[in-house]
Formats: sequence, structure tokens, C-alpha cells
Amino acid sequence: MVLLLAVIVGVGAAGFWSWSNPRVAFLNTLDRPVELVLQNELPVSVDAGATLVTRVSRRNGRDLRWTVIAPVNGDGQPMGTVIGASASLPFPSSPLGIVRARAEPRVDGDAYFAPRITNETGKPVRIIVNDGLNDGAGVSIEADCQCVVPSGVTHFDIGYYRQFRNSTVLALAGDGSTAMFEDFAEWVDPATGVIPLRFAAGDLSP
Repeated sequence: MVLLLAVIVGVGAAGFWSWSNPRVAFLNTLDRPVELVLQNELPVSVDAGATLVTRVSRRNGRDLRWTVIAPVNGDGQPMGTVIGASASLPFPSSPLGIVRARAEPRVDGDAYFAPRITNETGKPVRIIVNDGLNDGAGVSIEADCQCVVPSGVTHFDIGYYRQFRNSTVLALAGDGSTAMFEDFAEWVDPATGVIPLRFAAGDLSP
């Protein structure tokens, strides 16, 4: 009888400890998967648009870190700017509380956007983001996707890039002809950072 009571108490204590450890609901609003690390445990991948719900121990600290898993070019090199953030988990006082966190296209006051390229120009093109721009102190913010976007592809993913009020997306063909999108900030999806851009036949000019 004493042994049975001890087992019941032990199971009850274990159940209460599990119940009292808060749940974390992590939402990835981005259009790319992210790598999530909670309390310095092994990283887990959270798909684009998905929510991961898990329990964390109050004993193991409050660290949360996420990093976008960037697409890679033909040489296996990541494209775009690798973005991420870290935070301290705000544990709720109630054991039934849920800690909510998210990955989104705004980090520490900086906005990021993800061009999705449709190439109908009839030529393969390179994409250069923020062509010729600088940060006001003379430091270039231009970013080459280090990739070739084949003719005929739709919604080609070249990763995320810093977004500014005057950001541009330039398509550059092998013969030197170009086409450019600009003044598109209002059409960037605020949740995902995605903006579809279609370079059509006849857009390229010398």
C-alpha cells in the first residue's frame, strides 16, 4: 500500500511538472523554412507558414533563436541575406499559459523582402537587388543573387534581401540588356515579405 501510494505520488508529481512547464507556439510567417533553437537544444526546422507547438522546461533558460534556411544556387551557395533573430522567452505565470513567438520579415527594425522572379524575357538573367544603392554613408547595399534565372521559370526563389524605400530589382541578361522593377514597397506582403515580379518579353533594353 505504501509502495502504491509512492508510485501514485511520483506519477502525479511528474505529471504536474510536465503540466506546469509552459508551451511555446512558434509561428513562421516567412515563405522559407527556418531553423529554430530553443534553450540551446538541437535545432528543428519549421516550414514556411507553419506553427510549432512544444513544451519547454523552466529550468533550462529562456533562449530562443531562429534563422532562415536560404535557398542555394547551382554551386550550393546560399542566395540572399541570411536573416534571423534571438529572443528571451517570457514565461507566463500560469502553467496553462502559452508563449508565442514568430519569425517575420522585420528584424530589429530592418525590413526584408523576397522577390519571386518569373522570367518571360526569352533569355536567362541574373538578378541584382538594390542596384547602385548605398546606405547614405557610401557603403554599397547592392546584392547580386549569384544565380542565373532561366527563361520560362515562374516564382524563382532567390532568397531575402534588405528592403529600403528605394529598393530595386534588376534583371541583367548576358548581352548587357536590362529591365528593372522599382517603387514596389506597397505590394510586398507584410507577413511573408514576398513580392512576385514578372519580367516579360520585350522588357529588356540595351
